[in-house]
Amino acid sequence: MVPETELVPEIRKTGHRLADLAVAFSALFVSLCSLGIALHHGRTMQRLVEANSRPFIQITTSNVAPSYLKAGSEQTVLRWPRTASNASIWDKDAVAGSNRVKFEACYCSIFDECWIENSHTFRPTAVASCG
Repeated sequence: MVPETELVPEIRKTGHRLADLAVAFSALFVSLCSLGIALHHGRTMQRLVEANSRPFIQITTSNVAPSYLKAGSEQTVLRWPRTASNASIWDKDAVAGSNRVKFEACYCSIFDECWIENSHTFRPTAVASCG
């Protein structure tokens, strides 16, 4: 008996060196593009999870006292209703005062990530902890 020789697979070639290189570099380019898209997608998903776990706080002309609020609730701390008798003072001082006073709230997500939200900026600032 003659032992069978082991077959070694041979890389198929087109016979044209330039065509073989073009195919190889095209595969490399597609792989690098796929890697870049995957990394970008990962960062986007991380931001999406953060946005979904972070409560959205809108601070209006009010003061947020150190207390806990459940989701969807409001806490009125200071109220100055506009009436007919104080309309002229209210119109002048309420608008000017809201631009001079800065209100802040600190809150943490379920992932123990904390942020400070203030009335003068839209995006919250990440902090180590509240309090």
